[in-house]
Amino acid sequence: MVAKGPKTMRAAVVTGFGQPVEIQEDFAVPDLKPWEVLVKIEYSGVCFTDLHTTRGDWVAKPLLPVVIGHEGTGTIFALGETAQAKNSMTVGDPVGISWVHGACGHCDACLSGWESVCARLEPVGFSRNGCHAEYVAVDAQHVIKIPSHMSLAHAAPVMCAGVTAYKGLKLSRVRPGQWVVIFGAGGGIGHLAVQYARAMGMKVCAVDQGRDRIQDLMDVKDERRRPHVAIDSYLESNLINKLKTVCHPEGPHGALVVAPNLETYGTALSTIRPRGVVVALSIPPGGSLPINPADLVLHSKTIVGSVTGSRLDLIEALRFANEGKVVCKIAERSLDDLNDAFDDIEAHEVTGCIVLRIAD
Repeated sequence: MVAKGPKTMRAAVVTGFGQPVEIQEDFAVPDLKPWEVLVKIEYSGVCFTDLHTTRGDWVAKPLLPVVIGHEGTGTIFALGETAQAKNSMTVGDPVGISWVHGACGHCDACLSGWESVCARLEPVGFSRNGCHAEYVAVDAQHVIKIPSHMSLAHAAPVMCAGVTAYKGLKLSRVRPGQWVVIFGAGGGIGHLAVQYARAMGMKVCAVDQGRDRIQDLMDVKDERRRPHVAIDSYLESNLINKLKTVCHPEGPHGALVVAPNLETYGTALSTIRPRGVVVALSIPPGGSLPINPADLVLHSKTIVGSVTGSRLDLIEALRFANEGKVVCKIAERSLDDLNDAFDDIEAHEVTGCIVLRIAD
């Protein structure tokens, strides 16, 4: 189906690994399959996964050219013939798009709410053209309605960074009143993880490097969205002892590792208490995790990975944000500034999330 409207659009396109992203002015607006919706994008969050896609440094590599971006928000522009049977929505509805364009829908992973690990997963901005563009086509059942009074700019990072943090906290099994440590708390996922953890009733210890990043976390005006404790790991000669002193002599009940650093995983596993859980949310370059099997076995510790959340997780994560319990710190940039945004992210000069303004 060809939707009535523009035939070409502006889009951020990866044409070669390790090269700057091209901002093309005449990229073709996608045709709609019967089960898809066409979304006119207003805002699109920038994720570190976008950088991995441009570099081609993961084992799985996208087929080029590809439009990147998987944290999109906008409005329904057109619907395929069968789209409404999959998801009750109409033209003009505010919606969000996440990592999952489509999945098989009938394997064990899909039937248990883990479509993100379906063997037939089609990721947005990777194997399918993504959200750093004026329009994107997505399977209707994977489009999420945005609450009507919620800012689309602030909703965009929730579609990946926010739901990834929220799902990680659910997997940590940390209960209200118990301690969770968030390593890499000053970044996009990390600062949202702090707020989701507080909203879920957890005691939060935030860890990052650099006075400015720590200060940003503690300067949040609403005390309910601040960590209970924030630690600059750069200043600590024995971070494990510090964490056990702050949280509990036995250690925290769980930890989220957002920082893409192998050494941090070792610290997290050594820090958590017996039967504690470390949730892996980052993919450090080069190497294997420094795991001590004796510590893992004798203390019944768990390490679990998570790539993103399900559609239900997204609905729940958006609800927290819509209620004001989680507020993403955003820096708006134009689509033309994408390559500069990548430079800033790599230089660790960004606290919070960068969101691209796509609509005029």
